[in-house]
Amino acid sequence: MRTIYTSIRKALKEQGDFKKIALWREDIANISKEQVFGLPAVFIEFLPIQWKQLSNQAKQGDIALVLHLISSRLDYTPIDDDDEFQSELDRLELHEKLEGVLTSIQRPNGGRAMLLETNLDHSPSELFHDTLSFVFPLVTAQAKKETEQIVNLRDLSFH
Repeated sequence: MRTIYTSIRKALKEQGDFKKIALWREDIANISKEQVFGLPAVFIEFLPIQWKQLSNQAKQGDIALVLHLISSRLDYTPIDDDDEFQSELDRLELHEKLEGVLTSIQRPNGGRAMLLETNLDHSPSELFHDTLSFVFPLVTAQAKKETEQIVNLRDLSFH
């Protein structure tokens, strides 16, 4: 998980649109605009992993995570519908950027992240709290090595 977290953090920092990137904590859900950090912010929550033991050293599992996107509502009353529409587009663009960053990360011992679910916050609070759920399929290096050895043994012909 450490390497996935580091990879996500690095990629989001390079992307440049997110002012705060950290691990998710439950108390963040109750934060108010006055107490807040730089916005937009992304918090990464790792969900429980169910591992499948492939051998003594090797295992396989899906690393599921949720990105919590905290962003601000308009600080002003929109002059017209175009103002509000642009703000909505900006928010949806942040979702697209998050998805693009995560699905571009290639794990050395696993595949790319797959987007599973997007949840837009429709509450009337002063901050938006949207979530995007992803899964990274993962096979440990030992498992990959053992699988390659099995494949290589199949290629041998015995006479």
